[in-house]
Amino acid sequence: MDKALLEALLSCKKEGLQSNTGNFKPSAWDTVVPAVKEAAAGQEVTEEQCRNCWKEKQQPLREFTRHANQLSGWTFDRSRGTYVSAPDVMDSYFQNHQCFAVFRDRGPDFQNLLQELLGGELVTAEYVRTADSLPDEVRSSDISRRHRSKRPRL
Repeated sequence: MDKALLEALLSCKKEGLQSNTGNFKPSAWDTVVPAVKEAAAGQEVTEEQCRNCWKEKQQPLREFTRHANQLSGWTFDRSRGTYVSAPDVMDSYFQNHQCFAVFRDRGPDFQNLLQELLGGELVTAEYVRTADSLPDEVRSSDISRRHRSKRPRL
């Protein structure tokens, strides 16, 4: 049922029904709820349940991202879906960061789907582009550098 929810939301995202904040436009839920009902095999499913489930599914990926941003020199193990390092390094890290211990042996459930839904993609209707596909000038974190260099120095 969770996978059906995420796949339906991904379909809505591709149709341009996701906002910049990661939330979905009201019309998206008209597509999502029936898809989840079908996967739930006859169980009653409401829009509120789907919205709440979506909120709950986002948190593990956000925590995993916080965890990943603290690491240096670790390697991503695709088979486990998480970052790894030497056993002694991992022991020390997880002893000091117990809140991330859940990611020691595996990443969050549905990690790939969640990354597609919450990752750095720019979506406009049928056009989906990652930030990496934008021109270097647009991706640059310091676009204004060349403009500053033209300012007269005092």
